[in-house]
Amino acid sequence: MAGYTHRMKKLLIALLVLVVGAGLWVYWYISRFTEEMPPAVAATETRRTIDSGDLNGYVDRGSHAWVGIPFAAPPVGDLRWKAPRPVQPWPDTMPALEFGSQCPQSGFGGGPLAGAEDCLYLNVWAPVDVAGKYPVMFFIHGGGNHIGEGATPIYHGARYAREHDVVVVTINYRLGPFGWLAHPGLRGAGESPQTLADNSGNYGTLDIIHALQWVQSNIAAFGGDAQNVTIFGESAGGFDVLSMMVSPLASGLYHKAISQSGGMTLIPMSEAENYADDVSAGHLLSSRELVNKLLVDDGRATDRDAAKAVQLTMTDTEVGEYLRRKTAEEIMTSQDRRIPVVQSDDEDDSGSAFVLGEGSPTKTPYIFGDGYVLPAGVQLDWLFADASRYNVTPVILGSNRNETRLFMAFSPGYTDRIFGVPYQIRDEVVYERDTQYGSDIWKADAVDELAILLRESQGESVYAY
Repeated sequence: MAGYTHRMKKLLIALLVLVVGAGLWVYWYISRFTEEMPPAVAATETRRTIDSGDLNGYVDRGSHAWVGIPFAAPPVGDLRWKAPRPVQPWPDTMPALEFGSQCPQSGFGGGPLAGAEDCLYLNVWAPVDVAGKYPVMFFIHGGGNHIGEGATPIYHGARYAREHDVVVVTINYRLGPFGWLAHPGLRGAGESPQTLADNSGNYGTLDIIHALQWVQSNIAAFGGDAQNVTIFGESAGGFDVLSMMVSPLASGLYHKAISQSGGMTLIPMSEAENYADDVSAGHLLSSRELVNKLLVDDGRATDRDAAKAVQLTMTDTEVGEYLRRKTAEEIMTSQDRRIPVVQSDDEDDSGSAFVLGEGSPTKTPYIFGDGYVLPAGVQLDWLFADASRYNVTPVILGSNRNETRLFMAFSPGYTDRIFGVPYQIRDEVVYERDTQYGSDIWKADAVDELAILLRESQGESVYAY
């Protein structure tokens, strides 16, 4: 008993040291990128006129700032799962002093829902010298296209604007099942550009394109050069940078691109929509599987198979109406609940390997090859092999030396943990080896292979780190 008590004391001390140390490290890390935030007080010298009305910003640590600017109509009600629409003009001067809401997302560590569907806002920082015509840096935040926002303190552009004479734009875009969801019940009829965009399922991608169009129309009011726009993003933001490079709708909206820790896969529409046990298998959280989970959560079915049977009795229109009636919290709760896993050693009658069982939470698929917003039925190596198939601009591709260490530290196979928090690496040799392989693979996939293709197709305007 004494030995057990001694071990528990050591464990609790180790956990306390971990928590305190992690807190100090996070404080130190964030303090490297942020400065003390001044109060946002409207300043007359920051008054600007844009397409939708007048704005007043504030002085932010030696720069001018305008935050919480709506760049599209709120994607709520009938505009949920539609391409972004133009923002309605406002009659009076708008105080651009408070950040807009983040888009709906799970709280950190699977906590309660955060954000609101009315979330299409952007933020601008600019040098105080209004006579300049400055390059524009347009940042796309990361977070797996399921979490994050442009208002995160380390993304604030005051220092960039002050020290490097650039105009910085950070944006929100719809995330998770609100940003990427394709289902026949959500599609309208017709072949107009608006209908094709609405039917694409790539709503988060379209939000980014719409924000770039806003920059083209309005950034001159902030001293920015609309003909010198660099898009840059990290992790999923890097994925989204590459999606701009291959989207015909983004052509001409930017002039340089930087992707850090990126890479990208264009998800086929079958994977975005089909049931997971279809011959052409859908993702475990395809639109149809998400509906299955909602039906179970509603009590209309007892399990996934029963939910599928219910869904098969519904018309596509009924499914679309059902989805639109759901609250954001209901959708996010169903998405985050533990889901069935696919196992390869047993097959159902259809021939696909699908067996129900408890697996880890997963996220809805994103970035679809729909054939309008993004190319369908192709791979990146084919797209980037020919300069006529993508938007050619100078590009920088990069990754971090220890890219996968943080992710793998949270993998149960490598660390001991308490309440899900890792406190000790089980085998440092194995951990170092596997994280090195993971980081090297990430660099090979997201940097080296793409850089080789791009260099061969567009020449010397390709850089890697």
